[in-house]
Amino acid sequence: MPLRDPSETGKYLTLKKLGYNVSKGNKMEYIKEKISSILYESTKEFRIGVCGFSEKKFDKEKALEYIKEAFDSLSKGKSKITLVSGLTDVGVPGIAYKEAKKRKYKTVGIACKKANDYKCFDCDEIHLIGDNWGDESETFLDSIDALVRIGGGKQSLEETKKAKKRNLKVLEFDLEEHK
Repeated sequence: MPLRDPSETGKYLTLKKLGYNVSKGNKMEYIKEKISSILYESTKEFRIGVCGFSEKKFDKEKALEYIKEAFDSLSKGKSKITLVSGLTDVGVPGIAYKEAKKRKYKTVGIACKKANDYKCFDCDEIHLIGDNWGDESETFLDSIDALVRIGGGKQSLEETKKAKKRNLKVLEFDLEEHK
């Protein structure tokens, strides 16, 4: 049944009124394509990247609050969520991984080989890229749909800048370092 146009009693919305320029011959094909696109978007994996403080001292409770807020916001309407972060089980990445597991999200760790010198989270999928911190940044950014930055240093700020240039959804939370 067609949608009723609330502004005009008894009139129905047409594809043209909705802003679609569709010829009579391909209306059904167009509608099928739109429905397929909507169904695909609602069931595909949505990958959230998280970056931020790793070794510095910071308010861990506040960081967890920010992570929950970001996850709640970004996961609306999505059925398959994956968290992608820097593999280590320290600082913001560690807090994010633990919250992701509670929510039954898939976890992915993308880091350089130096991550092996730290306690690592037991991720579902691991990618070691390069020898030095930052070597993995492009792979990390290529693999996410949105980025959450909570505090962080030079690398987190650079990844956030690049994510914005790529038009990724970015949520930023400033968090002060404790001395």
